[in-house]
Parts: sequence; structure tokens; C-alpha cells
Amino acid sequence: MVRWAASLAGIGLLLGGRGHEPAQSAARSVVVVGIAGLGWEDLDPELTPHLAELATEGSVGALSVRSAPSVTCRSEGWATLGAATYAAVTDPGEIDPAEGCAARPVPPVSDLPALDELNRGLRFGARLGWLSDHVECIEPLGPGAKLAAGGGGGDCPVTLVDLGELAEDGRARRAGLRRFDEALGVIVGGLGDDDVVMVLGVAETDARQPHLHPAIVAGPGFRGGYLRSASTRRPPYVQLVDVAPSIVQALGDEAPDTATGRPFVGGAAGRPATLRATTHTLADLEHRAVQQRRVLPEVWTALGLAYAVVIAALVAKPARRLRVAGLAMTGVPAATFLANLVPWWRAGRPGLVLLGAVVGATALIVTVAVVAGRGDRRREVLAVAVASLGVLGVDVVAGGGLQVDSLLGYNALHAGRFVGFGNIAFAVLGAAAVLAATLLAHGRRPGAAAAIVAAVALPTLALDGAPRFGADFGGVLTLVPTFAVLALLVTGATVTWRRFATAQLAGAVVVGAIGWLDHLRPPADRSHFGRFVGTVLDGTAFETIRRKALASWELLFIGPHTLAALALTIGLVAVALKPPPRLDKLRPLLQTTLVLALVGFATNDSGVAIPTVIALVMVPAVLVLIEPRPGTGAPNSGGVRAPQPRGWGPWSAGPSGSGYWPRLAGSTLA
Repeated sequence: MVRWAASLAGIGLLLGGRGHEPAQSAARSVVVVGIAGLGWEDLDPELTPHLAELATEGSVGALSVRSAPSVTCRSEGWATLGAATYAAVTDPGEIDPAEGCAARPVPPVSDLPALDELNRGLRFGARLGWLSDHVECIEPLGPGAKLAAGGGGGDCPVTLVDLGELAEDGRARRAGLRRFDEALGVIVGGLGDDDVVMVLGVAETDARQPHLHPAIVAGPGFRGGYLRSASTRRPPYVQLVDVAPSIVQALGDEAPDTATGRPFVGGAAGRPATLRATTHTLADLEHRAVQQRRVLPEVWTALGLAYAVVIAALVAKPARRLRVAGLAMTGVPAATFLANLVPWWRAGRPGLVLLGAVVGATALIVTVAVVAGRGDRRREVLAVAVASLGVLGVDVVAGGGLQVDSLLGYNALHAGRFVGFGNIAFAVLGAAAVLAATLLAHGRRPGAAAAIVAAVALPTLALDGAPRFGADFGGVLTLVPTFAVLALLVTGATVTWRRFATAQLAGAVVVGAIGWLDHLRPPADRSHFGRFVGTVLDGTAFETIRRKALASWELLFIGPHTLAALALTIGLVAVALKPPPRLDKLRPLLQTTLVLALVGFATNDSGVAIPTVIALVMVPAVLVLIEPRPGTGAPNSGGVRAPQPRGWGPWSAGPSGSGYWPRLAGSTLA
């Protein structure tokens, strides 16, 4: 098993990313100009000519200003910039968004000791003096700049300029933009060709809603194109935590891995030819991210009601028409990604259009399944599982664009992930892979069944774990033991705790091998696999583990919906461990799903969301596969069970009548 794990790690790295970035010459100085509330719609060649000129000549990006609170005000923006990780100036648990950003003013530099103590108690562990520790000195102008610099002063290679914040709208905003651009013109006028200037929308002015803001960098290494960063690995997205490492690297030093962010790199491909087209594209990205956050509750409320109705009906009375509804619910998670092919966020009623796109994509998946299944429940469920794997697999190979701002994907405003498989998408992938592998292996001889599981497991692990594709650390730790347990069950072996521990160790070996080889690549090319190995080597890995554990714990108690999800998970665990008679033949599928859900819960920082999303795929699928009660008939007939083809029907005997499912019914964790 360890040899197989090592070979898999090699496959993952063969699928790895780009080569090393060419070195750029050091800048003489770096000037960072920040203003809260700046948006891409503010770039106007007439109103803000200096800003427009910088954006035309330099590299531009969509800046996520995430900090420790859910919405970043000016104080947290500058604190995060100086700390190179997500910082706070007020305990996030005590913030009332209704009070607005006025209730969170920029604190004086004298408060730094108290702020450091506050941040040490938060899961990100920010230290506000990170930037000042890694550059010669900083000259701060304005209260936010002083907070980021930790004081400072003198003739320094780094200058931070806080130009305040913009009014929300109207004449006051236009007047503020005009003053901002005039100040920017004075600053840029004093710079030379070997100086770097960064203009950033550092924060929000409304504490209720986060946005993406402009990041414009001009100077050596930043001549046109989009910005990109190893922290996002998806141009044109960059983060506020990337700014401090970018300053360090621009001055000719290597940014250490102790920062959450990674340095900006200019000149990334894909930027439109004109400034107007560029600002339109970046404003559209921002609009999509904002709309996704706004419509998420209403769309999932509608889908949740549909799940409840269909599942209740399937439990009460399995029937052919309800079987199609069950197939639809199994396909909904994959359909939420396909729905992003439709530009729903540009519609007048984006939530309704998105829901319609999900329904349409689900109908397409079900149509394919019904045609492929030809009336056989097992074939139909298998077709939905394969279709789900196909949607996620093709998308991640193509760059993962369908996951960005989708219902089960990642949102750039939250900045948890920008590429690869997010935790929730992984849950869909894992559930679909387990479902497909179990159905394909059913009724086969032990050797053939094990080979089928391996044939599904290897490409799934390669897609999920390769740094170039899924780059999913926790997903690999989960999938290796999950597929190992499934292989044992479908071959009739007993799953002992020792075998399970060995399988979990194999998962750690795969992750370690991928991480080590990824760490050998240049820092700009590393995924978080390689960066985690770096934290192991420098002794800070425990903080990463602690932060993820705290994130999972906090998610359990953010609202009644998470507590309800926890209760549902506990109930499903009980069913999997001791299924009722009608589910007994599904014991291998249920037990493997249990391993997937519990290990996924333990190794990812999305907490109870992992088993909940797995249930969205598995529960309706199981109810479609379940044997009808006596007298109700199989779905193929009107009350009389139709004969099932040997070796292919839902619960047929194995080859030569050996009957593997009864053997597997006793294969519990011993």
C-alpha cells in the first residue's frame, strides 16, 4: 500500500504546474497608496486620470480584502496589510455590522501591544509588526499607514500612504475621487522608473457587505497584464495579505513562508487590450462574487425544500416517478457547478435565474441517466454518479472555473480558496466516486472488484491531489482510507481497526510525498501542499493545524442550520452502523460513505458541511436503490418484480451464485 501511495504521489507531481518565474531586478523604493471603498467603476480617464494612467501602464488585479472579521473596515485593512495575515482590531465575535465601520476607527500605534494580544487569541494569530520586521524601515503617512508600519519614520525605502475613505455615492464621492487622484498625481510625480507604486482599495466603507477592490501595481516587473499570486494561483485574483510579501520581494529580498500571503507577480495573460474592457471584466467578477453571497440563502432554501419533499416521499412509497425525482436530487450537487455556465449574476433577478439554471442542468443529468439506465435503477444511479464525476473532473482539468462563485464552490470574497477542489466540491467528488466504484464492483469476483475500485480511485486521487489540478490536501487524506475500506468490503474482507489505521497512514504517506516534491519547486510555484511541508520544516505546522481545527469547531455553532446539519449527520451515522432490514444489502456502500464523511470532517476545515454535502448525493441515491417493500413491486413493473439480469441487477447474486452482498453484510469494523 505504501509503494502504491508513493507512486501516486509521483503521478500527482507529473501533473504539476509551471516552471520558476524569472527573477526581477530590485526596486529602489516601494510606495503603497491605499483608500477604503475604491472600486473598479471609479476608474475614469476624466475624473481620475492619474489612476487610469497607472492602470493602463501597470498590472491590475481583483483584490480580496479579507481580514479576521467577515467584513473588512479601514482599520482591519491596514492592520492586515502590515501583518501579512488576517488581522483584527476588535474581537470579531463582538462586532455588530449594523453599527457600521464608524464603530471600528483606526486605533493609535500605542494600542499595538493590546492588538497583538487580541490577535494571538484568534485563529489566524496575526502579529501586526510583520512588515516592519522584514524591511529596513517604513515611512507611514496617515493613521492606517502608521498602524500597518507600527510607527516608523525617516527616509525609508517603503512608504505607506493612507488617503482615508470614499463616500458611498453622489457628489461627495466624486469630490473624494478627484482629491484622491490629485494626491496620487503628486506621489507618482516624485517617483522614478525604478520605483514600484501600489494603489489599493484597502477596505470597505459599509460593514454589511464585502467587495473585491482594485489592486494596481506599476514599476519594475509590473508592465501590463494581470496580477497573480501564489496565494490564489488564479489571475487576476490577489489578496490584501499578499501586499507585505510583495513589498519585501520588490526590494530584492525573498518573502518568507511565515506570511499567509505570497508576492504579486505582474504580466499574467488574459487581460483585455483596453482599459475600459479591463475595468468592465474586473467589475463583472466583483459583481458575480457579491451576487453569489446574496442569492445563496434563497436558492438553497428552495433546493432544501425540494430535497425534503422528495426524500420524504421516497421513504414513504418508492415508485417509478419518485425514482426519477431521487435521481434528480442525486444530480443536483453536480448541477450547481454546471449552472455557472449561465451568466445568472447579470440578470435582474439573479437568484431566480440561478435556480432555473440548476433545474435545467439537473434535468440534463437525469435525462442522460434515464437513457443510459434503460429502466434499471442501478444503471441510472451509476450514470448520475459518473456524470457528476465527469462534470467535476473536466472542470478541474480546465482550470476549475465552474467552482468560482458557484453554490457549492468557493467565493473570492471569502478568500478561502481560488483554485482546485474546495472542501465542498471535494465532498461531491468523493461521494460520486464512492457511489460509482461500489456499483461497478458489486457482484464481481474479489480480484475484479478490487481492480474496479482501484480503477476509480487512482484517477480520482490524481485529480483531487495533483497540485496542478485539485491541490486538495484534506481530500487526499480522506480518499485514500475511504477507497481502501471500500476495496476490503467489496472483496469480502473484514475491516479491522489495524487495517483502517494502515490505510490512514497510507493517506499521510501520499500527502507527504506530494507535499515534499511540491516543496522542492520554486516558492512561486508551490501549492499549499508544499507550503505545509515548509511549515513542518520551520516548526509552525501546529499553528496551521490549530487554525483549521478552530475553523471546523466554529462552523458547528454559527447558526441553527449547522446544528441541524450536525443532528442529521449523527442520525445518518447511526443508520450506517446499524441499517434497518431494507438497507442491509447496502451496508458496504453505507459504511464506506460513513468513512468518507467522518474522515472528511476530521481532515478538512469546513466541518459539518462535509458530511452534509455527502448526504445530498448519497441519501437520495440510496433511496432509489433500496429494495421496494413486498407488494409494491420493482420499478420496472406495476407490482410484480421483474426478473433482474444476473450480475447486473440491483441486488443480484455474484458470479456462480456466490452472493457477495450477504457476505459483506457482516463486514463491519471489528
